[in-house]
Amino acid sequence: MTKKRSRRVIAIMMAMVMTMAMMFAMTTTSFATDGSVNVKIQMYGETYIDETVTDAQIAANVGASGHLYTVPAGITQPAGYTAADALMQAYTNFYGSFDASQVAYGWDTSWAGHEGLYFTTYDGMSGDAGKYYFVRSYEGTDKDGNTVTYYEYYWQGDSWNLYINGSNTPAASYANSYSLADTSQVVFDYNTTRTDNFSVTSPIPNAEPAPAK
Repeated sequence: MTKKRSRRVIAIMMAMVMTMAMMFAMTTTSFATDGSVNVKIQMYGETYIDETVTDAQIAANVGASGHLYTVPAGITQPAGYTAADALMQAYTNFYGSFDASQVAYGWDTSWAGHEGLYFTTYDGMSGDAGKYYFVRSYEGTDKDGNTVTYYEYYWQGDSWNLYINGSNTPAASYANSYSLADTSQVVFDYNTTRTDNFSVTSPIPNAEPAPAK
């Protein structure tokens, strides 16, 4: 091999090494900035907040719990950030700062192992602006075979509804149940909602008679 050809081979090899180094650097950067979700906040189906929320933005604001919300002792969260984190960060992105008087939440701990964070208020709008409606009472039996009186109700009003990954069906779980690693879009829509009828063994105070059909 001549010196001239040798220099050409060395130059080609160096160029290949530099190209590979650049590709590695670009890949590393993409991994470092990866992790984003589209968050849309809607009012009766009309979008008024449309934000891309990144893991890095959430990471800059997380508290001791590793989330933007406080996690009660004994409650397990999915690995990484959740849709609840994304909703809170979207508010901060849009308005420039977080306002706890405008975004408030509570925890449903009635089902062990499936505890859920729900927003009592988001962007100043109550998540429970509705009423219980009394349908009927009837006699039935409980799990022990005892005769009891059941009271049938439904709830109707304006509330926040969560949709995950483009689904047209409201999410089956609370926002804190969905890991952002598996989520590409979060939609939070304030809209009129009516629950299915349900029955309880104690009357619900201040419920109104259901309108006649």
